[in-house]
Amino acid sequence: MMVFSVSVPEGQLRSHITGGYKNIQPRNSRSDLACSQFISDLDVLDHFPFLIMINPMNNNWQKSTAVMNKNSTVVVELALRSETVVPLSIFCLKNLQRLAITYTPFPNGIVPDELSNLRQLTSLQITDAPIVKMTEQLGTLSNLNALFLYNSSLTHLPNLSGISRLIFLSIGHNRLSHLDGPNSVQHLYLGDNAFTEIPAWFT
Repeated sequence: MMVFSVSVPEGQLRSHITGGYKNIQPRNSRSDLACSQFISDLDVLDHFPFLIMINPMNNNWQKSTAVMNKNSTVVVELALRSETVVPLSIFCLKNLQRLAITYTPFPNGIVPDELSNLRQLTSLQITDAPIVKMTEQLGTLSNLNALFLYNSSLTHLPNLSGISRLIFLSIGHNRLSHLDGPNSVQHLYLGDNAFTEIPAWFT
């Protein structure tokens, strides 16, 4: 693990880099996820197999970042950028509200059922990360209002019609030909897929 602290103006959340446990191996099955081994959200981040900037002071940081709440007790935003793998332990961050994954693959290309742990998610973005299988649990994230699945080689998505708060839905540059979604969606992007018509639920 490496921790590097930098000074910030009084009253702001402390920024620092953590993570880097190179001996931590990605886990692939639900039985391997034991969130009880972590004492806090920060402990989860500490055990990531790569470095991550916590509470960045600006948006110029080009690698992975996490944002904690004002009390620094839970992680509310996480962005993984160009890492070797998505660690299964991210699904222990049960207060996460925004998750963005870019150029970072899931183990075996599978988005696992553990996604259902993230009940507080309002925004989920997976970009340029090949997905062989998307869990059916995606459709249970009832607080989502924005879902972006871009250029991920998707051929199937579960029924999303139960996500009644979903407003933004972008699934461009995949291999999809069918989609069940909620009529709450106001902005829909389907470009570069195999659709032959606009889904009836959106018209």
